[in-house]
Amino acid sequence: MPVAIVAASTWSLRRIIDRLGGDSSVLAIYHALYGVTTSSGNVTNWADARGSSGFGPTLVGGASHLPTFDTTNNLVSFAAGQYATTAASSLFDVSVPISLIGVGIFPNAAGSPIFAEISESASEVRHLALFTSSPNSNKFAAETASTFIAALSTAVGSTTARRLAVASTDNSTNVNIDVPNQARVSTSITGNTNASGNNQLSLGAFFGAAADANSSGGVNIRMVAVINQVVTAAQLTDLLNASTSDIGVVAA
Repeated sequence: MPVAIVAASTWSLRRIIDRLGGDSSVLAIYHALYGVTTSSGNVTNWADARGSSGFGPTLVGGASHLPTFDTTNNLVSFAAGQYATTAASSLFDVSVPISLIGVGIFPNAAGSPIFAEISESASEVRHLALFTSSPNSNKFAAETASTFIAALSTAVGSTTARRLAVASTDNSTNVNIDVPNQARVSTSITGNTNASGNNQLSLGAFFGAAADANSSGGVNIRMVAVINQVVTAAQLTDLLNASTSDIGVVAA
């Protein structure tokens, strides 16, 4: 495992990986305590917490648009125009069941700030995103498919508190948004499914587009993970317990 740039937390990363199905199910996992490379406070690279080889591809900070490392709260912070992306990878194929897990601060802000997103290009034909939806009273949102169908959490608004949220899709029936202690909200994607292909993971903006309106800043990330299934209720509970121990996540 890469050397942590800060002291290890009480949270067991290995335990939550196992609860999510083990290394074969956890396609990628990035945690702010592991695998982060900085230069003058800017995050230049962020490797999979299990290692830089054989797991998820390394996130690379956007040239001249690098996120920063918050040494007080141990978060990777994205101001307006800042982002990080991976190379395209078959691990992020959204034509099969997949979940995008986010732990951190989801800003209550204009511009529908992106927490994390998987897509093939700026065209976003193949697409799964976890974000705050400004047109919908800054609720947690998930979005997928070529018609950008959104599922909104009608009961939970984003705040500056540390939160846990999961966007998922089975790519045949629904796109879902899950937050702890709330019923899953799902929207039908029948007839608007994602095609197969290699995609990249982006944090802080759609497809790492610094000029994109959805790179409005305020996103602070403790952890992002991608798993090869739609997250279960039991896994959501495990994630809540782990992230509450880790950074004091506020449940809905």
